[in-house]
Amino acid sequence: MKKRILITGVNGFIGGALRRFIRDRNLNFEVFGIDLLKPAQADQQIFVCDLNNHRKLQRILSKIRPEYIFHLTGGRIVGKKKLLQSNLLISQVLFETIKKVPNFWPRIIIPSTAAEYGNAGWRGKFITENANQRPISWYGFVKSMQTGLSLTYAQQGFDVVVGRIFNISGFGTPPTLVIGKFAYEISCIEKERKKKVIYTKDLAVRRDFLDIQDVCSALLAIAKDGQSGEIYNICSSKAYSIKDLLQKLLSYSGVRGVRIKEYKNGDGEVRDAIGSNLKIKGATRWRPQVPIEQSLLDTLNFYRVYKR
Repeated sequence: MKKRILITGVNGFIGGALRRFIRDRNLNFEVFGIDLLKPAQADQQIFVCDLNNHRKLQRILSKIRPEYIFHLTGGRIVGKKKLLQSNLLISQVLFETIKKVPNFWPRIIIPSTAAEYGNAGWRGKFITENANQRPISWYGFVKSMQTGLSLTYAQQGFDVVVGRIFNISGFGTPPTLVIGKFAYEISCIEKERKKKVIYTKDLAVRRDFLDIQDVCSALLAIAKDGQSGEIYNICSSKAYSIKDLLQKLLSYSGVRGVRIKEYKNGDGEVRDAIGSNLKIKGATRWRPQVPIEQSLLDTLNFYRVYKR
């Protein structure tokens, strides 16, 4: 019998990718989703629901009774209040609603972010899960509170695991993330919809990138084998300079003469951020599979084909 999975934010970037990953590999799960947005096509396994609607959420949980809940609602929402509401407060609503469903003890997978670490990885130091949290952005601060809230519920007996995701690339990466931004702008230049100029922040920083498919497989791995109440870095443990990745993307394009203009916006900037993935490797069978070159090309092709 297939185990049931519920994905909140199923129409978002990671939520949608996780659903496709399970479907395309014919994994032994029955997948349901919750989202504020109505799906493009009618789908009886997708529920349109504001998670603030306690009663409706409780009815959905009581009906599905999933073994796993991937709580992927939220992410990088514009506006401080909306960011707080969609990540922290919504998570509390979910936990409190689960309490009201009789004899219901799902495993809850919470996505956190490397932004919680801030500059813990300065000067090339690998960041482990035990590193101090020093967020320098509101997003990182809010996500650190979400992690703390989730682990508090774990102390109360909830079955919770946290996946701390570093930088993502690959199919569907949105332009709010740096590789998605570059790929989108390059595709616009190729289609002659944009001048041959790309504006960017500091290109000298180094980041840890992982393809979205590897992110999905990591989330499933910690759902299956992770220890309750623990945090697992989801990362490649490889350092890539943003400049090198941009140059690779440009090399995959037919356009020439693109000017790169760096700018400083005055905000605090995380420098090197390279994670250690030893903990997740030790706890599960997960290993990264997608080379960065393929991931970059998949990102660019997504905008070439699907975003006209």
